[in-house]
Amino acid sequence: MKKLLSTSLILFFALGVLAQNSTAYATIDKNCNSQAATIKITNGQSASGFVIETLIAGNNCHSGARFTQKGFVIKNSSGNLVFKYQVDSNGQIYTPNGQLSKLTLGAGIYYVYVDGGHGAILQLKYNK
Repeated sequence: MKKLLSTSLILFFALGVLAQNSTAYATIDKNCNSQAATIKITNGQSASGFVIETLIAGNNCHSGARFTQKGFVIKNSSGNLVFKYQVDSNGQIYTPNGQLSKLTLGAGIYYVYVDGGHGAILQLKYNK
């Protein structure tokens, strides 16, 4: 029994080392400038297990009104849309490219942009 437990613990820690948790943090600053997050995936690796930790739309840059819809996009280094995530004012989620939990990004450089106005924040956790 001890041997099984110690083998299980070793396997658990080994897998933890292999699957590195990372966070993409995208914002829109007080001057309404978008600050994209960069996700770099090296050859032979991939990113998966995406989970939204924080998603705040912020306020309209002109009127100051709070946005009732929020979302983000992921684009590849060529600027092509890879993934889109939106939540409407009723809490309905729209993901035309599939579920976030099933998203896998292969080797490459990706840019993550949060939608909204000043004060918008996206904190997106993933494994690579």
